[in-house]
Amino acid sequence: MIIQRRNWDTHGDLQQRLILGLVSYKPTDHPVRYGLGYYHLRNGTPGPSSMTQDSHIVFQQGLYTRLLGERNYFTGRLRLEEHMPDGRDSFRRLRTYVSINRPLNRTTLEAGAVYLSLYDEHFLELDNVGFALNRVYAGLGWKMTDHTSWQVGIMRQSTRTYAKNQWMFNLFHHY
Repeated sequence: MIIQRRNWDTHGDLQQRLILGLVSYKPTDHPVRYGLGYYHLRNGTPGPSSMTQDSHIVFQQGLYTRLLGERNYFTGRLRLEEHMPDGRDSFRRLRTYVSINRPLNRTTLEAGAVYLSLYDEHFLELDNVGFALNRVYAGLGWKMTDHTSWQVGIMRQSTRTYAKNQWMFNLFHHY
């Protein structure tokens, strides 16, 4: 499960909130973990307006993880999404994602580790073929347990019409 909240500003003006669930399967002796999932996305509008737009997204993905060197945890992901926004036509997106997590106070990414987290993610519209957005992130995380971690960081989000930096606070829980 992943819960995220993104704000337009530092005062809590909601940009996005998402709640994501995923079921995955990794075949024995195979480098890719396959997954099916769903998330609910609420988009806010900048400024004093409290208007929001909800979307329901179903997706399938392949996730590849690997240890690079002694302490660099690499992840690559390819995800195909079907977006069903309330009151609008559905559309499809392809997302690519690469990340590195590096423990700073431990030699492995285990419970108690403080770590540096970096990622880059590209979104491509499949129905109106073209660039949708890009996200570049840098943050610090704390692996609270073997299954739960917290992160705080800054993400640069660029779309066709704007680019902005924003703070992110993340809670990740993996079963």
